[in-house]
Amino acid sequence: MIKKHLEEILIEEGSADRVNFSGGYVCGNARLNDDLRLMMSQADANLYKAKNTGKNRYIGTDYSRLAAERTDRNTVDILK
Repeated sequence: MIKKHLEEILIEEGSADRVNFSGGYVCGNARLNDDLRLMMSQADANLYKAKNTGKNRYIGTDYSRLAAERTDRNTVDILK
């Protein structure tokens, strides 16, 4: 949907006849600043993964899964 809107704008202005768009995103709710930092960091990593796999790629992560993985890692660190 984002790509479609970009194409409409750029084609209408005559600056492009085709648009390539890659993106990285994270879906979820940030409750704390640490959550937001983790989400932004993961979205950035997803963007670079998308760019490295070719044009017109989108890579996303579910924040609840990401937060669960972080909790599991923290629990293991505490138990060490």
